[in-house]
Formats: sequence, structure tokens, C-alpha cells
Amino acid sequence: MKSTYTGRIRVIAVALSCFFSLTISLLSPLGAKARDLEEILDSGYLAVSLRDRDTVWHPTGPKQLQERIVEIFAENLSRKFKKAIKLKKIIVPDFSTFWKDKSGVVRQGDTYTPAYLSKVDLYADILTVNEWRKKLVLMIPFMPVKELIFCRGVAAVDIQDLIAQKLYVYSTKTTSFHTLLQAAQFPEKRIIFVRRTGDILPALHQGGKQACAILDSDSGLYQTRRLPGLKMTGVANESISQIGWATARSSGQLAREIREFFRKFQKTKRFKELFQKQYGLSYNDYLKLLTTL
Repeated sequence: MKSTYTGRIRVIAVALSCFFSLTISLLSPLGAKARDLEEILDSGYLAVSLRDRDTVWHPTGPKQLQERIVEIFAENLSRKFKKAIKLKKIIVPDFSTFWKDKSGVVRQGDTYTPAYLSKVDLYADILTVNEWRKKLVLMIPFMPVKELIFCRGVAAVDIQDLIAQKLYVYSTKTTSFHTLLQAAQFPEKRIIFVRRTGDILPALHQGGKQACAILDSDSGLYQTRRLPGLKMTGVANESISQIGWATARSSGQLAREIREFFRKFQKTKRFKELFQKQYGLSYNDYLKLLTTL
């Protein structure tokens, strides 16, 4: 009898243990543990995520603008806090990885900490600031953009024109461009998805179809200079939005340092030189261009 009683107690104990473990897991931000500034400074390194795309990072060739800026930011942290900060660059496999939860799902509209933020401290990228992303991360705006329409062999002035002409559109999933198309009820069957955002215009350029794509003004205007036959023909979103970096919502100190850095750095000669080298026009001319589109 005693043995049976003891066995029952053990079963109950195991069940309670599993229950509390599951409860804690569900209450936690899906397993993601992000570091804030103090932990970063104590560790001696800053882990940043970059994508293989124009203006962010490439494995070969000249350094892209965002890679240079995050290097300067790390140098700035080292000087300000008098601690050596090594920069660890981690290349994200695809754009959706930024937003996936622990189970590998992107849940737009929900609030959770993306699992990738347990591996990196900062997304040093050109991420469009929007409402559903602000539920997942702290977004630090860097520069204004407009979402424009680029076409090959045809012309469309807005998304309704894309629908009316029954054109195919190149895009990537979980991007602001895809969200715009969904909001306008653009037929999903007419979207040609590519794996990486940086491949959208090259795929449009190489494709055999008369088609279009939506892309931010900075990336689109940069790429069309190198891809003959592609033209900016319209505006997908009249509003000027912002692109920038992102940290975990629990990394408020780090986000504040980035905001202060951006505010000061954009006024420097060094930033203006880097921008001109990357885009082929001055930052002031770029800002003026946005107001005329």
C-alpha cells in the first residue's frame, strides 16, 4: 500500500512539474532572452544581424552603408564607455527570420519577442517601421523613404493600376511591400515571390514577363541605376515612412544610445560622404526628391 501511495505522489509531482514548466514557457517571450546595454558592455562584444543585400552588407566588394554605420556605432560605444567593444556580424538567412517566434512562425498582430533576438543584440538593417513590427521590437528610425513602383516594359502609377492592368508583381513575404498589396486586395496568385528583398528588382530585371515591383525609394533608386530597362513609374504609398534598426523591447538602454548616435551622426561630414558614395546623390538631395514624388 505504501509503495502504491508513494508512486501516486511521484506521478502527481511529475505532472505538477510539467505543468509549471509549461506555464513558465508560455508566459516567457517564447524563449528569447535579449541583452541590454550593460550586459553588452560587460561582455565586450555587440552582436549585430545584417542581410546580404545592397546598402546593408555584401560578402565581397565595397562595404555597404549599414555595415559601415554599425561599425562606427560600435566604435562610438567603445569611446563613450571606455570599454573595448568587438563587433560580431551575423548574417541572417532570410528576412522573415527577423520576426519568427520560437516555433518558426511570424504572427503579425501578436506581441512576442522574436527568437532571433536571443542570438543578436541589434538588427542593423533597413527595416520599415510599421505597427505590427513595433509590437515585436523597438524600432529606431534612421531615414525617410517612400514605397515606389518600379516596372519593366510597362508602367503603373499606383497599386490599383497594377490590379486594373492585371500585372504580375515581384515581392517577398512578411515585408511592408507584401502588406501593401494585401491591404489593396491585390490577387496573391499574381505575386511572384522571391526569397530575399534584395533580389526583387534583379528578378524583375531578368524575368521574361512585363511586370512591376514595389520597393523603398532608397533601395529602388539605387538599384535602377545599375539595372537598365527598369523605371520608377509610380507611388505605392503616398505617405513618407521610416526605415531603421531594431532591438528587443527589453533593450531600452541600447535603443536610446542608437537614437542619440543617429541624431548626431547624420549631421556629420562622414555620414554625408558615406551616403553620397552609396547612393550617388547627397542626403539633402535625396530628402528633396522624396517631397516631389
